[in-house]
Amino acid sequence: APDPGRQVTARKLHQDQVLYDVVYTIGPNGLRITPPATSATAAGCIVFFGDSVTFGEGVNDHESFPFLVGLLTAGGYAAHNFAHSGYGPHQMLAALQAGRVEKTVSCRPSHFFYLGILEHIPRVAGLAKWDQPGPRFRLAANGALLRDGNFDTASGLRKAPWLLTWLDAPLTQYLTWQRFFGNARKPDNADLDLYVEVVLASARSTQERFPGSEFQMILWDGRDDARLGVIEKRVQ
Repeated sequence: APDPGRQVTARKLHQDQVLYDVVYTIGPNGLRITPPATSATAAGCIVFFGDSVTFGEGVNDHESFPFLVGLLTAGGYAAHNFAHSGYGPHQMLAALQAGRVEKTVSCRPSHFFYLGILEHIPRVAGLAKWDQPGPRFRLAANGALLRDGNFDTASGLRKAPWLLTWLDAPLTQYLTWQRFFGNARKPDNADLDLYVEVVLASARSTQERFPGSEFQMILWDGRDDARLGVIEKRVQ
């Protein structure tokens, strides 16, 4: 997660070409800054969840997706950007269950937006190497969605952090090591089922915590993939 109260420069190069050179400003609440509501009779506030696309990786503060939406409301809504690079819907659900929204924002959320991409399917299954401390959810035999610690606690690695340090550089490159911890395989239908259930559970959580609010999923569909149709049909 971003460090609260920080401003950093993010610069990315391809050989000698500058791809971006931008500033990320993180407010004291740990969220990337967005326009505040300016009206005393503001209609509410909007909460955004997602990954680098929503966070605004590679663009300046005023160019991020949530910032632009905040501007379009002309101060009628306060926008709050809970996204971060590398996140998936499991971070969204964990944040909701932990009451992070209530603890972070001072207004009552009226709208929730989650921008999803197909790459979130392997992330929610724990297949992203960078997300091993991330929240782990699983489907029980009866189809119930359960929180089951974090990805690294599920494999027992948090009990031996020295092992990760010792093995990190050379051995994590080996396919046998990756397969042993499950992050070398391709996502399957079970992972797709888990992804859908995590998104649906997040939507239910927003309704339970903030009755009358709206939850909307924006599905990035810029490719020919059958899973997009499955998600669109099941997440309604």
